Amino acid sequence: MSLMYANGTLVRTPPLPGPSLPRRRSQAGSIAIMFSGALFLFFALLGFSWDLSRAYNRKIEVQQLANAAALAAAHELNGTAAGITNAKNKASASVRRLAYNYSTLAPWSDDAISFSDSLTGEWVTLDVATSNPQGVKFVKIDTTALGYAVSHVYTIFMNVVSPSASLNMSATAIAGPSQLAAVPFGICAMSSNAATARLNPGSATPSLAPPNTELVEYGFRRGVGYDLMNLNPNGTTAQNFMISPISGVMDEATVGAFICTGSMVARGIVNKSVTVARGFPIADLYKHFNSRFDSYPAGACSPNSAPPDANVKAYDRSVAGAVPWMSPVPGTQSARSLASGGELWTVADPLPAPSSNTAGDYGVLWSYAKAVPYSSYVPGATEPSGGYVPFGVSDWKTLYDPGRPVATASYPTSSSAPTPYWATSGANFLAPPTASHRPGIRNRRLLYVPLLECPVPGSTAKVLAIGRFFMTAPATSTSLYAEFAGIASENTMGTQMELYQ
Repeated sequence: MSLMYANGTLVRTPPLPGPSLPRRRSQAGSIAIMFSGALFLFFALLGFSWDLSRAYNRKIEVQQLANAAALAAAHELNGTAAGITNAKNKASASVRRLAYNYSTLAPWSDDAISFSDSLTGEWVTLDVATSNPQGVKFVKIDTTALGYAVSHVYTIFMNVVSPSASLNMSATAIAGPSQLAAVPFGICAMSSNAATARLNPGSATPSLAPPNTELVEYGFRRGVGYDLMNLNPNGTTAQNFMISPISGVMDEATVGAFICTGSMVARGIVNKSVTVARGFPIADLYKHFNSRFDSYPAGACSPNSAPPDANVKAYDRSVAGAVPWMSPVPGTQSARSLASGGELWTVADPLPAPSSNTAGDYGVLWSYAKAVPYSSYVPGATEPSGGYVPFGVSDWKTLYDPGRPVATASYPTSSSAPTPYWATSGANFLAPPTASHRPGIRNRRLLYVPLLECPVPGSTAKVLAIGRFFMTAPATSTSLYAEFAGIASENTMGTQMELYQ
């Protein structure tokens, strides 16, 4: 309060307004409420972040678990029930080695694994796949079946809002082949029949499938050599094809690179159509085949992507002593070519055999594979991993008659080296000459060749099967000599496995 004059009179003026105690108390309360709200929001965000980080980590853990199990299982599939069982065991072992929730080892359940013949096909259980394993190529792992605790994260902050709240972090993974070990080179199947019985001379009771009733697959005889550039079941002019190794790609440089590696970018080609070009350019690409013999001329293959075989011994009949297990020395590298009956085949194929056949006409025999009795074959079943029980060399006199080449005493008899190729020393063996390329890779001389349904009317052809052909000697600019070694199971031909989900 203050004093002042107003119209000559001294009067009192009221004090100026100022902060009051109740006002201060109101502001302090508001700040406390705001601070409490901010603190609650801070801890809520902290709890929410904690929940999300744990969920994110769990998702990574279970996805890695599913990926590892799927890839481990996919490598075991080979078209047999044993392959399905091995796939399950590999997946189980992989899962049990991995942890979730940072340190808890994961359990296994057979319900977590399923199988399919394609990415878009039906997924079947372990039991169904085991009972029908042919064609199975893909594996799926679903961590949901491993138990609630594996895929669910119990939350902290969310429990305040909803008791027992959790986040489902389950994962699935699909694995299967992305490349096949088939060369982008095709020939005609000499027959559309997957298997027929060849009744060789001397058989007395055909109905009992005696030992000299031989298995013939798509028109090819195991243990017999063929010039793959000189065959045609529908005419006397040779037919062969370049196959596109990648969808939409068909040029010699690309095809050559895949000839080197012996593969194609494909999940499966049997009973499917492939893009082809008539007339394989062997004069330009034969050097690419020969990388298997440790040969790397400029412009062909590299040993880094196309290593040599572990045994590069060429069984070249023109080189003295190169085929010591046969008498007489073969007159041709493969069975002698024969144009008759409207087709181009060899003197080893007709039945009865041409009466003019001589021992040397059969070419180099049984360097890798042996002929097999038809009685060993089971229609619809995958060939055992150890192969069928074959004929013995004493059966040559009925298998290759007339002519009758003789297997000498030097033909291998041990179980570890049942044919000349499997030798690890001696006249039938040669390590890669380039020391840095040793030891090489066994079976690199095997070519997995698509057998096409012929005649081929246009630029696409149906693949009936994939034949295994062993290169007996290096290819030339006109010829590719290889011994038929049976039909390959496509399930065993994946050279690279890939995750698809």
